[in-house]
Amino acid sequence: YNKAMTCFKKALDLNSDPYEQFEYYRYLARCCHMLKKFNQAKEYAKASLESFKKSGSGKLEDYLAYKPYAPARLASLGWLLLCQGKKEEARENFQKMEQIQRCRGCRYRECFESRLYLGYYYEAVGDLKEAKAQYQEALKRNPHCDEAREALNRLG
Repeated sequence: YNKAMTCFKKALDLNSDPYEQFEYYRYLARCCHMLKKFNQAKEYAKASLESFKKSGSGKLEDYLAYKPYAPARLASLGWLLLCQGKKEEARENFQKMEQIQRCRGCRYRECFESRLYLGYYYEAVGDLKEAKAQYQEALKRNPHCDEAREALNRLG
C-alpha cells in the first residue's frame, strides 16, 4: 500500500482535474485505512468528497444513480464513509451493492466485492468471525479474489 500511495500522490501532483483528484484521494484514503492510518484515511476521504463537489459532476445521489456502475459507485462511497468512521453507513452501502443490478460487464453471478468490503467493515467494528465469513463468501463467489484470500490469511 505504501508504493501505491506514492504513485497516487504523484498522480495528484500531475493532475488538476477535480474528478480525477476525487478518485486519487479515494484510493489514498483506502490505502491509509488498510495501513491502519485512520486519521490520514479520514483526511483523504474528506479531500476526495471535496474534490467531487468541485468537479461539477452533480450531487452524490446522481453519481450513485448511474445504473451501469451503481454497485461500484456504492463501493466507492462506502469506502469513503468507512474511512471517515461512518461505519454503519458504509455497511449499508456495501449491502446495497447486492440488491441492485450488477455492474455492466460483470462476469460474476453474485457481487463478490460486496462481501469483500463487508469483511473490511466487520474487521473495522471488531467482529473478526463475521469478517472471515464475509471473506470466505467473497472467495466462494470469485475463487480468484486474492484480496479475500490475503485477508483470510492475515486473520488466521
